[in-house]
Amino acid sequence: MKSPKSSKCKARTATPSKSASPKVIQDISSPYIVNVGIHTFATGHKVPIFDVSDYRALNQLIGYAKFLNTEYGDVFYRGEVHLHESLLPSISRHSNSCKYEEALNLVIKNAIADDKFSKTAKLSGFKSAKSPALIVEALLQHYGYSTHFVDLVDNHWIALWFGLNQFKKIKNLSEYCYYQKRQVTPIELVTAADPKESIYQYMLLVAVDNNTAPFERGIYMGNEIITIDLRSSLPSIFLRPHAQHGLVVRRNIHDNKTSFDITSNVVGIVRLRIDNVISWVGDGKLLESSNLFPPPAYDYGYEILLKRKDLFENELHKIAQYIE
Repeated sequence: MKSPKSSKCKARTATPSKSASPKVIQDISSPYIVNVGIHTFATGHKVPIFDVSDYRALNQLIGYAKFLNTEYGDVFYRGEVHLHESLLPSISRHSNSCKYEEALNLVIKNAIADDKFSKTAKLSGFKSAKSPALIVEALLQHYGYSTHFVDLVDNHWIALWFGLNQFKKIKNLSEYCYYQKRQVTPIELVTAADPKESIYQYMLLVAVDNNTAPFERGIYMGNEIITIDLRSSLPSIFLRPHAQHGLVVRRNIHDNKTSFDITSNVVGIVRLRIDNVISWVGDGKLLESSNLFPPPAYDYGYEILLKRKDLFENELHKIAQYIE
């Protein structure tokens, strides 16, 4: 993936204040945690990769990352099938991101102005006029729109699931998606030509500066990162964020497309063998796609989004639809 070119989109900035910085894990003492290398992002940020072979050691590594970053904020997780060169929001990965941004801004404006939707999503009662727009954009991110946010979770079991299950689109039906569980055979464990691609999955540990009281309902305004927890911001008829223990984050300070990249907040990378994760996660219903992506019959907010094509669909953006 090539480094994105600078964008001519209008800048939206805030004035930062001095604060602690994210602390990258340097080393940890455990026979089940091995530093196997360094991953260098396109920004030049270097992060160690730790091979973890025991689920109790995974808990230890995560706990250590949180302990190191107590003064800065908290550490959340992102499951990955492969490692990438950046951690950009989806809107910044489009070559014509300005058009996507214009379309997104219009959708947000229309959603807030629509009395029926605004009442359903409880978009009133905020102190700041900016809060409803942030909530709507965060909501759209959870349901498959291209926005300025990046998805994280605060439950590492869920992050393991997202590294174990690969996102797929159905050919000729681009808005229909599903997750396919990855598998690895004993033969592949010893014969894989590129084991990094075939037998491993990854978990990014991402530090965010949200260790202050929420700015608004579920909105945390850090000096560097805005974190939105829709479980606090929206009624639970929007079920998917609750099922996934999901949050969304984005840069608070930015002046071009590359500054939306949050790789500088990655403080550690966990590498895990797929067969180990399968045995750790098991096959309980709480970690099935039908629970993490509840169908409209259970997720009433999802049904609303799918029906309101006047608000939530245009030639650039569509609400993603998931099938089993």
